[in-house]
This record gives sequence, structure tokens and C-alpha cells, in this order.
Amino acid sequence: MRKIKNPKLIPAYIFVLAIVLWSGRGNSFVRNFYSLIIPDILGIYLLFKYRIGFSNKLIKFYIVFFIYVFINAIVEDGFFPLFIFRYISLFFLAYVAVNIPRNKFFELFENVVFKLVVLSLILYPVLLFNYYGFYQLLSKFAVGGISESEVHQKTAGIFFYVIEYDSRALIPRNCGFTWEPGPFSGFIVVAMSVSLMINKMKVNFKRMFIYLLALITTMSTTGFISFFILVIWYGSHLKKKYFYIIPIIGIFVLLFVNIPFLGDKVETEMSHTEKVNQMIKNTRYGSTYSPGRFVSFQIALLEFYKRPFIGYGGHWEGQTFAHYISIVNGFGIILARFGLFGAFLFIFLTIRSMRELSYTFNFKHWFLLALIFFSISWGFGIVQSSLFFSFEFYYVLKNKEII
Repeated sequence: MRKIKNPKLIPAYIFVLAIVLWSGRGNSFVRNFYSLIIPDILGIYLLFKYRIGFSNKLIKFYIVFFIYVFINAIVEDGFFPLFIFRYISLFFLAYVAVNIPRNKFFELFENVVFKLVVLSLILYPVLLFNYYGFYQLLSKFAVGGISESEVHQKTAGIFFYVIEYDSRALIPRNCGFTWEPGPFSGFIVVAMSVSLMINKMKVNFKRMFIYLLALITTMSTTGFISFFILVIWYGSHLKKKYFYIIPIIGIFVLLFVNIPFLGDKVETEMSHTEKVNQMIKNTRYGSTYSPGRFVSFQIALLEFYKRPFIGYGGHWEGQTFAHYISIVNGFGIILARFGLFGAFLFIFLTIRSMRELSYTFNFKHWFLLALIFFSISWGFGIVQSSLFFSFEFYYVLKNKEII
């Protein structure tokens, strides 16, 4: 496990740890808007410590955001300060992160996630041995109390570890430091990508084995799909790529198709799409739902159709269905909240940022890295966090005057 050898990087390490935990949203404390003051203070400290100035690109980016806010306020006939300050804060944290000198952010991020992954694997056997007992024990120390997404699902977490107790589950899934297993798989795959990126596409087999083991314990369909793209991206850099990559892809596809748990999840997701209309009717009687990615995307589209160009923005009360049927699809959230305007910016800037990262770290086929982030965005809302903004908006956030 790599150690931070330069003491000057310790404040930066603490800052990166903070934005990882706040982006993981593992407990109600870090999900609280006002708790952002903690990483914000750390960010302001680094801003002065490393003399990070505000670039012209960042200023233009904020101008575009405020133009959007102004239009949204007119259309929705209201002003939404929490929404505005939240995104100002998230952009600021991402800006400070990518401008830690010598591109150290990426190494620090991978180091932080790796340590959290190792911790989760140490605790996972305890979870397998006594699922409910371990959940009850952690519940006594849970930060912000226990949250319930459904009758049969309860989540309790401290800052570095979270347990999602599902009374129906035969095998517990590993949430790591995030609120559920799926987002944890997203962090794992991104950390694997960064490990390749900063090591000139060379594999650190020890770290990759640990990452892969943790990914398996999440049992996340989206995580496996993202990893599948990662394998293709890595294989495209091998000299004898067709010799190596075809067997790897073939084995992975066979495993993916034949894992009952994953197959059942996909079938369940697809079957729920046929029940959307019934769900909507039931909301009239106060019923609430927490569906999967496909259904939540359909709900997001219904919200999008009402305001196709700029979305509902900060007007949370203006939504019709999302109060009763939660939207977990990351791209669906962007489409409903920011409309075509936000969706276009997200896609364009993610693509442009992956290309910019390929120049910085000298790797090929940046579009596959972009595809990894798009696949994660289909599954989870973590793509709208300071950590993920650091990658998705790298093109506009990176101040090239800082070496």
C-alpha cells in the first residue's frame, strides 16, 4: 500500500479523503447540505496553500451556470439558494482537487479508495458470518441514525464503512463507504481506471486483484459492465491486443451471463418497466417506490417532458412524480433537473475531459474511459458529486498555469 512520502501532501490527502467520503454519501451527516462546510474549509485552505488562482475557464463556467440559474428562476418563478450554493460548492471542491500541484489528485484519490476498499474487505467476512448481528452493532454507532429505503432495507453507517441490511438477501453485499453497493462499485472501477492511467497503462496486479475482489462482493450489474469496458480499454493498449483481449472478453461474458444473481437483477429491472403506469396511479394514494435504473429513467423522462430545455433546476417541489418514486438513474437525474441544456453539457464536457486526460497521462482510446463514466452515470447519481466532477469537468476545471 503506497504511503504519502511528502508531508506537504498530507493536507491534500485529508481533503481528497473528505471529498471521497462526501461523494460516497454513506450517512445522513455527509448527505446534509450544511456539512459541505467541512470540505469547503479544507478546499479554501488548499487554495491559499498551493496558490491556486481562478482560471478564465472556471469563471466562464460559473457565468454559464449563473445564466442558467437566472433563467430557471424566471421560468419557475422562484429563487433557490440551497441549490445554487450546493453546485457552487461542488464545482469549487472539484476545481481545488484537480489543481493540486503536479496532478497529485489522481494518485491521492486512488490511494484513498484503495485503503477504503481494503477496510471493506477486512470487514466483509464478519458481515458474511453474522449479517444481522454486525448490522445491529454498527447501528449503535451509526452517524446520523438509520435510514430506510424500503420496508425490507435499512442502512447504517459510520464514515468509513456502511452496511445495507436487506432481510431478503441470501448473501450480503459490500457497500464499502457508500450508501449502497452499486455506487461503491463505481468508485472501485474509477480507481482501477486511475491506477492504470497514472502507471502508464501498466497493471499493479496486487492492487487490481484486491479491487476485483471488492468489486465481486458488491454484486453490482453496473459495476461489472463498467469493468467490462475497462478490460477492453486496457486490452486496447497491449501490443498483441487481439491475442489477449478476445479470450478475456469471452470469459467475462460467459461469467456475466451465467451468474444467477446478475441475471435475476436484469430480469427484475425489465419486468418493473411494465409496471410504471401502475406505480404512478398508486402514488395518488400515497404509495412510494424506490425502483431500479430503467424505471427511474422512465420517471425522469416524464419530469423531463414537462421542462425539456432547462429542467426543474432548484425547484424540487415542482416535480410531479419524484416525490413518490425516487430517481436513482444518474443520467435521468441530470436530464430531469437540467433538461437538454444540462445533458448536452454533461456529455460534451465528459468527452472533452477524457480527451484532455489522455493528453495529460498519455493513454489511448479516451472514448472508452468516457464510456466507463457514462455507464456509471446510467446506474448512479454519484456522477453529480465533487469527486466525479473532478473527472467529468476536468477540461474546464484544470488550470494549466499550475504545474
